[in-house]
Amino acid sequence: MEVFGDVLKFCSEAWSMFRHKDGEPRSSVKSFLTSLAKPFEAAFGDIIYKFNKDLRVLKTRRWYPTEEGPKTFNPYQSSS
Repeated sequence: MEVFGDVLKFCSEAWSMFRHKDGEPRSSVKSFLTSLAKPFEAAFGDIIYKFNKDLRVLKTRRWYPTEEGPKTFNPYQSSS
């Protein structure tokens, strides 16, 4: 799955909204104006779409078959 890659891409693009290419922080006014010029949905729409797709996949995979039938994944259940 590409979940981790999508998270890293989001973080990288969000970082670039608040930092110059050389890594120096942008002024808060410039960051604010940048966010007004390009709305969140426009800037991150493709990543949000991928997050939703990944979430649907994770929700379908949380069920796993057993002899008794499907069960819900329990992260607190011991593996023994």
